Amino acid sequence: MIGELNSAMLMPISSKYFHDFLENDLDDMQALSLFSLYVDLRIFYNLLGDPNSKPKAINSQAKTIFTDYVVPDCVYDIPQNEIIRDLRNGFTNGEITFDVNADLFMDLQEYANSGLTVFYQLFMKSEKFTELKDEVHRQEVLYYVLHKYQLISN
Repeated sequence: MIGELNSAMLMPISSKYFHDFLENDLDDMQALSLFSLYVDLRIFYNLLGDPNSKPKAINSQAKTIFTDYVVPDCVYDIPQNEIIRDLRNGFTNGEITFDVNADLFMDLQEYANSGLTVFYQLFMKSEKFTELKDEVHRQEVLYYVLHKYQLISN
């Protein structure tokens, strides 16, 4: 499960170890920016998929992505490319002019996934990843013991 980026990012312990690796071992601001972009895009797509999400919340998250990653002088440092330039055309006077739907950030999500996968492969060769595997194993053993003695259910 921790051998694949998308699965690992769903688990708090593995995403924490990966973030710590990016921040402390690599000390790479673009990698950390891609990590943040990945998380913000996950939030956006989770909001889109939730039937209880309000359009205002979805639009607010989309606007956050534009202001943090896309517009000139944005908050996070990610390499500017054709995807970013195309998205900039849909943000005028602080407002999104594109339709806010699942297709809006599809290319940006692929870009974030691809970039972060490269860093995750480096992480998998690191001492931090070995520490993560040990921690996951300890948690699995603890779960097994707690479940076996019916101290927890399922």
